[in-house]
Amino acid sequence: MLRYFTTWNTAMILVPHLRKNESRSLIALSSCVALGGGAFLLSNVITEYWFWKGYKINKWKYLFLELFIHQAPIIYLIKNEVPTGNALNSIIPVTIYCSLMSNPYRVLGYKLKNYYGIVMIVVAAPIVNRITKHY
Repeated sequence: MLRYFTTWNTAMILVPHLRKNESRSLIALSSCVALGGGAFLLSNVITEYWFWKGYKINKWKYLFLELFIHQAPIIYLIKNEVPTGNALNSIIPVTIYCSLMSNPYRVLGYKLKNYYGIVMIVVAAPIVNRITKHY
């Protein structure tokens, strides 16, 4: 389970100190997880095979897991947390994760490269800082 970035993202959201002092970083991380979840969903819709972490499941269970695991953290953070900290701080844990773990994800049968996560967070962090600047 620790191979999956969604596990680490959820664990970081559960830490009150991070939610209070680094919510922009968590929003950036969660937005990348939500975007990745959307890509997995689209992949499963196109292929009409419903797989979750390598296990075939039915469509409704997949949709529930997608909403609960990938989309709920970003929804929670946007609705309940005042933006604090700097989203660029999220680059550090993503770089560490991508350096230590091999990427277990596949989209349409294409194995994703480790550096894709770093590219996603480098793009997302400044956008989150800009959008949440006025709060």
